[in-house]
Amino acid sequence: MATPTCGYHFTAKAVSFGKGQSAVHTAAYNAREELRDERNGRNTRDYNGKGELLFSGIFAPKGAPEWVQDREQLWNRAEAAERQKNGQPARNIEFAFPEKLNQQQREWLLKDFLREQFVRKGMIADANIHAPHPGRDERNFHAHVLVTMRELDGDGFAKRKNREWNRRETLEGWRERWAEMGARALERAGYQIEADRWQHGHRTLPEQREAALKRCDLEYAEAINREATEHRGPHVDALERKGMDTERGNVYRDTADRNTTLADLKAELADIEKLIAAERDRAVSPAELIRAAYEHSDSASSFLAALRADHMDLALVSKDDAERSQLDSAAATSHGYWKPVFKEGEIVAVTDHGQVYRLTPRTTGEKDFKDIQQFMGGLEQATLPTLGEALEAVSQRREAALMERAPDQGADASREMGGKDTAVRELQTRAGALAGRGLDTLANAVSEAIEMLGDMVGATAMTPERIQASLDAREEAAEQRLKDWTRLRREDDEDRRSQDQRERKLEEERQQKLYEQARDEFQR
Repeated sequence: MATPTCGYHFTAKAVSFGKGQSAVHTAAYNAREELRDERNGRNTRDYNGKGELLFSGIFAPKGAPEWVQDREQLWNRAEAAERQKNGQPARNIEFAFPEKLNQQQREWLLKDFLREQFVRKGMIADANIHAPHPGRDERNFHAHVLVTMRELDGDGFAKRKNREWNRRETLEGWRERWAEMGARALERAGYQIEADRWQHGHRTLPEQREAALKRCDLEYAEAINREATEHRGPHVDALERKGMDTERGNVYRDTADRNTTLADLKAELADIEKLIAAERDRAVSPAELIRAAYEHSDSASSFLAALRADHMDLALVSKDDAERSQLDSAAATSHGYWKPVFKEGEIVAVTDHGQVYRLTPRTTGEKDFKDIQQFMGGLEQATLPTLGEALEAVSQRREAALMERAPDQGADASREMGGKDTAVRELQTRAGALAGRGLDTLANAVSEAIEMLGDMVGATAMTPERIQASLDAREEAAEQRLKDWTRLRREDDEDRRSQDQRERKLEEERQQKLYEQARDEFQR
């Protein structure tokens, strides 16, 4: 069953001599390179053709020696620091990226995570981003990060390991923080629904489902309503490949078979959902939608019509709106982030999620504000709602949409159970009838199907009390994200100042050397 847009995955395993593993060989595979293994005096396999490498880099604490940036030296030295036969020179961490992010956003997210969770704590992180494996899930962009188990001590590794790095709580902290940072990246990219799902990806399936119900996400709650499969392990896999049945393998297959019930229910709609997602993703952000509507309009009225077709509207900033924006901006600045200040009489665009965009050269494509004012001059401003009225209308529409999805309190219990066999037949018939029809029709049909699946989640899942609880939970989550963002912003500023100081010092040293060379030449 294709779970709708989450795909959270995060594992960490020690590289152990006792299991016949090698940090050098693991680093070679992760970086798609051929490295010299000094323990056996042979080169590793050449992994160049193993798969597409999208990014590679080594990240080390401040003041690390230059050899750290040489992958071959780094992991040979890490292995040489291990004296025991069952020593563990490194930890190999693998995690998936949110599928909605592009490559630049994946790199930014990876670097932020490495710096915060590993480098600042004294670890060296050898990070690589791999493209999805051919023939497998095409959404599976993932990272392999090999981290050291010992801190640096002068020009080498310390004799003793930092045991804090090996604690179970540390791994759980990594998993939770990757969920939080991935959710923030999705939110910044404009994918709020996906962000809400990703934020709980490190939790168990029942916990994720409960969180989805609280925020009224019935589609995702139904999609993950399945048993978690138990990992079989390489030994069991080897026995199974030889044709031998194992107890763990049988348990795995039985669980997988039970999980196919809902997969069969949605299989006929998978291609349709992919078409709709591709159509939706063609416009990356509201700002780009505004620009496209502006560039293809020959008048302000046609621009307004184009925005409304994309579920946006124009609003006029009133005096109260302008004063409120000044207060909001001042409050935001005191908390370490930025919010725009709107001017009285300004025309702005408002999305169906309550986002407000100014009409600027960046959002319209015009070169000058005067051209924008001249273009919008033909619009009858009296017909526009104020910014406050537009935002209130958005809020009312969203509340109404939530309430529409709440089933009647007195509904028959048979609606709660739904009759899965009937639902399967109806969905399969509907999916078959959709072939060859337009995308709008497909979208409507899929929406209806999802609502029908939502009814099977349970009649009590969407009561007004749950809706209010969902809104409260969203507000608390937003406050927590603000606190996290403020803290990271402060840390980033400190790092940036330190980096600027180092760069100035290096530049001064370089200028001093140039001056000394010129002086010596002049004296000669």
